[in-house]
Amino acid sequence: MFDASASDWRRGDTGSWRAGRRLGRAGAFGHESRTQLALVLCRGSGGRLAQSQQAGLQIGDRLRELNGVSVASFGDIQYALNRAPAAGQIAVSWQRAGRELSGQLPLTPGWRKTDISWRASMWGLEPSASVYGADLKPQEKQSLGLPTNHLAFRQGDYVPPAAKAAGVRAKDITPGIDGRPLSMNMLQFNVYVRLNYEVGDRITFDLIRNGQRLKVPMVLPAHD
Repeated sequence: MFDASASDWRRGDTGSWRAGRRLGRAGAFGHESRTQLALVLCRGSGGRLAQSQQAGLQIGDRLRELNGVSVASFGDIQYALNRAPAAGQIAVSWQRAGRELSGQLPLTPGWRKTDISWRASMWGLEPSASVYGADLKPQEKQSLGLPTNHLAFRQGDYVPPAAKAAGVRAKDITPGIDGRPLSMNMLQFNVYVRLNYEVGDRITFDLIRNGQRLKVPMVLPAHD
């Protein structure tokens, strides 16, 4: 099963995104970051501070250098993190109230895992999955014989043209594609398709309609 909580969204775990799909994987220092590493130096972030605190960083610190790279922009941070190992530690230095400080940032296995499903801009990426809807509640999943952490969402009343032409109908339930069980929610599923497939790829929806299991093939469009 593909588990969104234990994967970095790619089917092939090669340690880097496919060409053109970097999408903030290393953007761990800003208020928009939600990576597992999540070195956040400003307030109001949804990120995690545990690892940055281990290095000695605090909210309000001014980052000066990371992994040997002088930091003047988010691009510098991305470059420094792209060069970082999958696990271990990297040097970090910062300024606090006029004092120059430094430490070692621990990189625990899996720190590159990223969930970009919360970004509204995700919907503009290609290809489109052409399906979306409300996630089923745990009790609804159990009634269908699905684990509670399993993908399962109900298509809304509107069905985008590509999905409609393929045979997807309003109220259809999508628990996976290509016979692959997926452990994620509807938003994460839409990210998964965008990061693992290209426009023109052929996928097969695994659907549940009125209790019946169906397989509906579709060629992925660029947009809905």
